[in-house]
Amino acid sequence: MFKVYFSRESSARLARYIIQYREYYENLYRDSGIWSEDQIIDGYIAESKQRKNEIITLITTRLSQEVVLGKTLLNTIILPWRSKYIFLEWVEDCDSKERRIIKFDIR
Repeated sequence: MFKVYFSRESSARLARYIIQYREYYENLYRDSGIWSEDQIIDGYIAESKQRKNEIITLITTRLSQEVVLGKTLLNTIILPWRSKYIFLEWVEDCDSKERRIIKFDIR
């Protein structure tokens, strides 16, 4: 089993996706006049945390395996997630059994 790490840039891109998701729905429902807007916003905040955990679990599960099925020769892979795709590129150190994600994108 390999240990999987995110580079600073990859972590920042994941955090940016989560923040933009949360802020979109906060802005959409803030001052909407709906009596339960606080509950709706809290639900989207919880959903954003759930999405982050799902993404991290999906990536670490796939990349921690000895053999990563579906990868290219350049250590890239496209993972389906919900209705989106996660594009990853990583470098690996076989001696220390570590993989570090250097590029991360969700489309």
